[in-house]
Amino acid sequence: MSQSIELLPVSYVEGAGRGVCASRDIKAGEVLEVAPALALSKDQHDSITKKLGFGEYTFIKPKEKDELNEDTTFKAVIAFGLCSICNHQPATSGNVNAEKTIIESQPGANGETYPLVELRALTDIKKGDEIFLEYGAPKFSFNILQT
Repeated sequence: MSQSIELLPVSYVEGAGRGVCASRDIKAGEVLEVAPALALSKDQHDSITKKLGFGEYTFIKPKEKDELNEDTTFKAVIAFGLCSICNHQPATSGNVNAEKTIIESQPGANGETYPLVELRALTDIKKGDEIFLEYGAPKFSFNILQT
């Protein structure tokens, strides 16, 4: 399952490298993309980050601590869509115009769930504007996505 509106990957964005721009006007709240993703264990994430240099392409859930102050809920995904190449800005920059949410999809044949990454416009975005995400962790939603 993959859906996206007409977004154009840009081969080069001055000062940023690759980026994603809107090929038409987009309204706030519009879903820009729902892309499949691969869930990663902590060991897999550490390996991908250190050995392969894919750290900037993974999305990590904010830590949740148990009563012993240990992180027991590590979750990370690598997305297979345009959301992986959107550039980031600090929230205070005023340039953030989209957000990413990790969603558990419907169960597969063996009952496992597979994550999806939803990219949604936070503000109206004009044709030609670059799509910017906020630095930091995405929202995680563990509702079953209806298809």
